[in-house]
Amino acid sequence: MDHKKNVRSLKADGSFTIEAALIMPIILGIIVLFIYIAMHSYDLCVIEYVCEKTCIDAVREVFSDETEAEDRASSELESRLIGKWDADIRVHSDDMAVYTEIEARSLLFSGAWTYTSLAYKHFLPNY
Repeated sequence: MDHKKNVRSLKADGSFTIEAALIMPIILGIIVLFIYIAMHSYDLCVIEYVCEKTCIDAVREVFSDETEAEDRASSELESRLIGKWDADIRVHSDDMAVYTEIEARSLLFSGAWTYTSLAYKHFLPNY
């Protein structure tokens, strides 16, 4: 009688191992996918933040010219982004407004994201 009981418990342990071997890769894949989505979302937020910050700094005349604004935005993107991105940064300024555009392409995806920011100089508060 004891022998039959041990055989049943061994079969139960074996079936649990097989089920775990089938389920664990799926669970780990979902966890990795969520982490990757979080990192990608963070990068998109950083790109949008740098676009807005560059535009506001250009309105406040922190930069001497448009090239300096583009260079600083590029270096800030390189230091903050987690993933591999190819970004084109354009800053255009005239007497009335500053227009900033960042077009970023992920090297892991085939898509491109474009962020634009526009700030008018006459709305700048004088502190």
